[in-house]
Amino acid sequence: MKKVLLTLPLFLFFACQQSLPPEFVARVNDEYIKREELAKEIALVFEGESPDLSGESWMALKKSLLEGLIERKIILEAAKEMGIEEGEEWKQSLSLLKEGYGEQEWQEMVRRYGGEEEWQKGLKEAFIRGKVMDAVCGGIQVGEEELKRYYDEHKEDFRVPERVRVRQIVVQDYRKAMKIHKLLRRKKASFEDLARRYSIAPEGKEGGDLGFFCREEMPQEFEAAFSLKVGQISRVIQSPYGYHIFKVEEKKKATQLEFPQVKEMIRDWILQEKREECFQKWLKERKEKAHIEINEEALEEIG
Repeated sequence: MKKVLLTLPLFLFFACQQSLPPEFVARVNDEYIKREELAKEIALVFEGESPDLSGESWMALKKSLLEGLIERKIILEAAKEMGIEEGEEWKQSLSLLKEGYGEQEWQEMVRRYGGEEEWQKGLKEAFIRGKVMDAVCGGIQVGEEELKRYYDEHKEDFRVPERVRVRQIVVQDYRKAMKIHKLLRRKKASFEDLARRYSIAPEGKEGGDLGFFCREEMPQEFEAAFSLKVGQISRVIQSPYGYHIFKVEEKKKATQLEFPQVKEMIRDWILQEKREECFQKWLKERKEKAHIEINEEALEEIG
């Protein structure tokens, strides 16, 4: 059986050498990683489909996923040493996560992970990772000068483009579109009522209201909306989706967000980046001190 022992001196490796049982792909200190654990990670990446990889690319992916499992073992081990437990805070966090996902999306994630237990296990590990990061890197601060410098160097990122709030009616038939347009011009019915009655687009039931959007967010056909005045109705416009009629409800000019408006947002961005850098440095040091053994033969056989 081929294997690689990381971080231990060569003489100690041979002194302590023991073969990993074939059902394990790695050992991290006193913890072991089973083949099935790595197989589950692979299945998540490809969502149950057969991987379209071979040779070096396939092995590189398996090693990368195994590295992630090794890091998770190291983080969980550190959490135990620090006395970090899930407790009531985890229960509250889980409740908020369920609420945020919504029932349909939550059940989809349960399906992808192969059951409620596996899905919650992944969430719990992410929660614990966050608590360990707080313990290791919680003292990082970002000063006012650094915040202002970031703003000055990235002003374009805080420019809000011109936006319009638009209603639309979409139908498949050109004649029907012209008939609706005629009713609108003669004010025989409101745009909202006609959208609810005729539009095939999902927002039709809401009176055709698309909300606000900027040029970059919509297909080319929606460019016409930016040349209309508030309250004005467009001509019939053809697109791959059908025939559209637009009505502009509101317009907002392009604006530059000022530093006080975005200061806390910038602080969050910089803090997140610095905390992650700090955590990766800490994790690297933990890995260098850990007893990590890889079962290369078992790794090659997975697939």
